[in-house]
Amino acid sequence: MDKFIEVGIVTKPHGVKGLLKIKGLTFGNYNFEIGKTLKIDDVCYKVLSVSGTKDEPILELSGLNFDIAQNLKNKSVFAPRSDTTLKSGYFWVDLIGKNAVSDGKILGKIDDIQNFGSADVIYVLGEKNFTAPSVSGLIIEVNETSVIFDKQKLSEVICYED
Repeated sequence: MDKFIEVGIVTKPHGVKGLLKIKGLTFGNYNFEIGKTLKIDDVCYKVLSVSGTKDEPILELSGLNFDIAQNLKNKSVFAPRSDTTLKSGYFWVDLIGKNAVSDGKILGKIDDIQNFGSADVIYVLGEKNFTAPSVSGLIIEVNETSVIFDKQKLSEVICYED
């Protein structure tokens, strides 16, 4: 069975036909495309149409109507891992739980990532807890155990908890 990963959240229903407005949960943009399968609340749907903006696509999904769409607000949207490709960036699931490393030093573990509209913010728990917005060039490598941050970029954006 294909592993599903979280690629978005239903922000709200759209219109009276049961369309859904989605907020993507990736550093790059997951491509919501016609014909792909998505899972919401353990139910699989086929994407029938995509409109809206790149940041907030509006999807028509098979089997959805106005009443069902109303109950999906704030629900996670999952896609089969085999269908997921990014033009750039990383999926949150590929970063959370990994070591945060800069200049060869482990700074802690990535505990969470939150989206605040203008940027995704990475939360790291370690000897000194900190957050960092996902600016271009911050992450230079992701491997099995670690997320490697550019030392200079991190020093420009890091925000330590007091």
